[in-house]
Formats: sequence, structure tokens, C-alpha cells
Amino acid sequence: MPHSVGTPALAFSGTDWRPALTVVAAVLLALFGGGNFEVAVAILAVARTAWVHTHPGKAGKGGGKAGKMALYQPSATQGPKSFSRHPSGKGTVDAGKGALQSGRSQEPGPPSPTAGAKVQAESRESRQADSRRQAICQGYVRTITEHAKNKRCGEALELLDDMRRRSVPANTSVYTALISACDKGKQQERAFELFDEMKAQQCTPNAVTYNSLISACGRGSRPERALEVWEEMRSNGLAPTVVTYTSLIGAMGQSQHPEKAWEFYEAMQASRIEPNHITFGKLMHACSRSQSVDKADMALGLYKDMGERGIQADSYTFGALIGACKDKYPQKVMELYSEMRRLGIAPDAGTYSTVISACDRSAQTGRASQIFSSMKEQGGQCQSNLGAYNAMINACGRGDKTLDEALALLKEMQTKGPAPDAVTYSTVMKLCERARRPGDALQVFDAMCRSGCAVDRICCNWALSACEQLRQVERALALFDYMKKSLALEPDASTYGLLISVCGKCKWGNKAAELFQELQDNKVAPTRFVYNAMIGACGNVKRMGMALDTFRMMKEGGVAPDAITFSSLISGCEKRTWPERATELFSEMEETGPAPDVKAYTALMSCWAKSKEPEKALEVYREMIGKGIEANAITYSTLAWACEKSGQPSMAKQFNLKEVESLHRCSATDIRTIRQHTQKRFPVGR
Repeated sequence: MPHSVGTPALAFSGTDWRPALTVVAAVLLALFGGGNFEVAVAILAVARTAWVHTHPGKAGKGGGKAGKMALYQPSATQGPKSFSRHPSGKGTVDAGKGALQSGRSQEPGPPSPTAGAKVQAESRESRQADSRRQAICQGYVRTITEHAKNKRCGEALELLDDMRRRSVPANTSVYTALISACDKGKQQERAFELFDEMKAQQCTPNAVTYNSLISACGRGSRPERALEVWEEMRSNGLAPTVVTYTSLIGAMGQSQHPEKAWEFYEAMQASRIEPNHITFGKLMHACSRSQSVDKADMALGLYKDMGERGIQADSYTFGALIGACKDKYPQKVMELYSEMRRLGIAPDAGTYSTVISACDRSAQTGRASQIFSSMKEQGGQCQSNLGAYNAMINACGRGDKTLDEALALLKEMQTKGPAPDAVTYSTVMKLCERARRPGDALQVFDAMCRSGCAVDRICCNWALSACEQLRQVERALALFDYMKKSLALEPDASTYGLLISVCGKCKWGNKAAELFQELQDNKVAPTRFVYNAMIGACGNVKRMGMALDTFRMMKEGGVAPDAITFSSLISGCEKRTWPERATELFSEMEETGPAPDVKAYTALMSCWAKSKEPEKALEVYREMIGKGIEANAITYSTLAWACEKSGQPSMAKQFNLKEVESLHRCSATDIRTIRQHTQKRFPVGR
């Protein structure tokens, strides 16, 4: 071995005897050469040999591989007493090239001190560079993870571009962290792009990578892709963990086949992998999305299993359990909510929405208000819980809650948030419809259009219904045009039915017929509501031939008539004074069903009364009473008018008194309707 650099003394290798031989030759030459010149040469040779071996870094300045020491190398052809004074390039073969130039084989010698030091330096620099790269990547991983935790997926992905600008190649840890960020940011496609890029860069995915990608599938639009990732993970020989199975269960719970989540749970148990509270939460969520009638019982069984294992349920688990029980056991929902509060577990926004909806279904509107108030007091994200606000507004349609409270909640949302969506506006308009307040419904619709919220067909139909109640035919047709041209919404059967009805009420018979034909041209199947609206419109303009044609078309189309159908037809006969045809329709109603109601009887009475045959009207009345059907204010008003016309004032007075008594039992809205109906049917004073 050559001596270490900087060692002040000579160090001879066990294999390299050239320095020793040089010294021995110099001593022999000095002893037996006899001349001063030979002694001087020997001294110089020894000195040069010592200098070269103590200064290896400076020995190569002569340009050759061996440096200046070759000036005094022994010649390959001379004896021990003869030394060459010529440089190695002229008189000897160069140590690095001699074997190749002479064509003779030569055993490779040990690496020179310079080459060995260079290799060691390069290896050390390579390790240091790799360590620096790993340290830089770990720094990026920490930053990416922090962004993902704060749901800043975009900023996390920008760091990959930053690494490229700095020429820092990403490693497996970086790609895994980025895929996890995509998972939390619900960017499934971007996660798969990074996964493909990762493999193209020769970065081998690990179990954590696959777990993050499976979880991203569960949050994306195609949760079934998790099965493909799972198969690839297995083919690469990676063992699944509790995170793997939990992610698979979550993905299947979001898929079209949530029951497959149970298959992975069974496989997890077969692998003796213990589930955790997240696993149970994902399973309960799968139960809530299942179509099975036993999903609530399955979820409650899981909750019992959790307790036996000593696993404490968290907010997510309780939320999933409540979601599974909300339809079958609404009362159980309230018990679970109370247990959450007892354990000090704060419900999340979704849980509050579900619990309030359960209160709505079980007619516990007071309890719903208490829970809604607790949610707002909790603050945070729950305070801006859109689903809970919508559920609370819907609950205003039951119990002691009123439309005014729903409108107040809508105003609060418009001023303080959360911003109302299409469901909010549609629900409020539905409540306006139920409360017979069409003016408020149209105001809500106008506010929806101004807000920039997406207007759907349901909201347009609610607005058309309000126009129909208010008999605002021009506004209804303008809205219909706006719906088709500006909103690009296709009208459905309900849309056409409402338009035909408002045209009929306003006696726009031709427009009603035009809309009915447009419906058929657009291949929209008429419903019973559409047929009834068309029959009513024809009756109002005294076009009984068209009304009867529509009635025949209705039966041929397989749509069964109802009480409204027959009442509209009989009322149309009344306007044309066709009591015989009205009686035939009434008999058909009795034979085929449905059973005649008070409206059908009253319409037939009116038909006979206007035909100046009040006795026939009284016969129909006695038949109705005999069948146990109670008369209403319109019935009494019709009979009073008939008695007056037939010269029976005392009987007319009796029916007038009964009309007044009946009105006392009616609401203000019903009274307005009755008066409008009476004025329309009997325009001449009694």
C-alpha cells in the first residue's frame, strides 16, 4: 500500500519493491562504482525516490503518468550499473501506455493514489447529493401535507412545479403526499395523473401511495376505480393494512353498489386486521346508501359491535349511523342525537341536517327549532350549514310553524348566509303554494332570478302555479318563453298542464288548444292533470265537443279519469245547459268510478237548476244527503238560487241560512274561492 498523504517518513508496500530496489542499487553503485559521478548519481536517485514518495500530489507535473521520477528509472535493457539520463518519453516505455504500445500483456497494477482519492471523493459527493435531495424532498413533503390538511390542494400541487423549476426530482414520498392532497381536495383525475407520472419517473409506489389513491377514488366521481387500484396493489405483492381496507370500504360505500363494502369488511376480518372507528363509520355510511330494507338494523348492529370492542364512536360515525336510521327509525335518531350530546361529541353539519329532517318527518317542529338554535350557537361551519337551513325551512310547513317563519329564514340567509340555493327557493315556493299565497311565491321566484342562483324547471313550475292561481295568463306565457329561450329548460307535462289551466281560467281557449297540440308534437305524454286542465279549458269556453273528444282520448291513452275529470265535464254541460248529457256522465262516474263527491253532485244540481228544473236539482240533493255526503256552501248557494227561480222563497231562505253556517266553518281563503265561484256561476243577483 502507498503511504498516506502527508506522512514525513518513507513507507514501503508489501507488494511494491521498486523504492527499496532503487535504494539498494544506489548503495551498490556508490560502494563499487568507484567514481565521484556514480556516487553523486546514487545520492540523487535516493533523494528523488524519497521526495516522490513523500509528495505524491506533486509527482505528476512532468506531463506523463509517472512524472519526473521516470527520468531516473532503470532502463528495461540496461544492467544494474547503467542508468538512463533520458526522459521516459524518449528512452523508456510510459508506465500507463507501455503495455498497449508494445503489444505485450501486463498485469494491472494497483490504482494510483490520485485515482483512489478521486473515486472516494466522487462517492462521498454522490452520497452527500443524495442526502441533500432527500432532505429537500422531505421539506416539500411537510409543506404539501400542511397544505392538504388545510384543504389547500391547489397550493400543494403548485409545489411540484416549484420542484421542477429548481431541478429537484420528486421521489416516492413527494408523489404520495401529492396524491393524498388530491384525495383531500376531491381531485380524483389529477391523483391518477400523478400516479402515472410517478411510475414513468421510476418512483415505485408503496402501500401508502395505493391507500391514498383508493381513498381518492372514494371521494371522486368514479369510486369503482378503487377496485382497479386494489388489484394492482395485490399484484405488486403489497400487503393491505387497516387503512387499505377502510379506504376500500369507503369507496364502495360511495359507489353504485354499496353492499360491496361488506365484502371487504369480511375479507378484513378473515385477514385478522382489527377495524377502527373510521372503518365502522365508513361501513355505516355504506348502510345509509344501501337500498336494503334492513340497512338501519345493520348499522345499529355495527354500533353494538363497536361498543363490545371498546371503540368509541366519533362525530362522523354518529352522523353515518343517524343517516342510516333516519327513514325507518326517526325516533331512534333523536335518541342517538341525545347520546352524542351526553358524550360531549359535537355534531357536524351533516348530522344537524339529518336530525332536523327527522324531526320534520316525525312532526316534532318544536324540537327541530331547538336543535337548529343549538347548531347556530355551536358556530363554525355548522353556522353556515345550508342543508340544515333547508331542512328547517321545510319543517315550517308542519306543526305550529308558518310560512312567515320560512320567509324570515330565507331573508336571514340572503343577508347573513349561507347563500340560498335552488332547493331553498323551491322549498319556500312550495310552502307558498300550500299556504295559498301565490304573490309571495312570485316574489321569491324574482329574488331567485336576481340572486344568480341556477333556476331549474321545478322552480319555474312553482312560479307558473302561482300565475295560474292569480289568473295572470300573460305573465305565465312570458315565463314560459323565458324558460325555453333564456334558461334552455325543456318543459314537462306539469309545465304544459299549468299553462293550459291558466289559459282555461282566463278563457283563452285557442291558446290552450295550441299548447295541448305543442305538448303532443314534442312527444310529451299527457298526464291526468293535463287532460283535466284541457277539459276544464274547453268547458269554460263552451266547447263541449272538444272537451268530450279530449275525454275519449284520455281513456284511449290508458289514463283513468278521476273525480275532477267528471266534475269538469258536468260543469261544461252546465254552461251549455245539457242536463241530460251531464246525467249520463254522472251515471258513468257511478258505474266506473270514482264515486261522485260533493263537487260532482253540486255541478249536476247547478245544471238542472239552470235548465229551470229545480225539482230535479232537489232530487239530486236528497240523493247526495242519503249517501252521507255533506253539502258545502256552494251547494247551498246553488239550491237557494234554484228555489228563488222556481218561486219557492221560504225554501230559498233555508238554504241561504245553511250557506252562512257553512261559511263560518271555512277559512278566509275558502270564502274568497266560494264567492268567486258563486259570482261566476250566478252573475245575476238573487
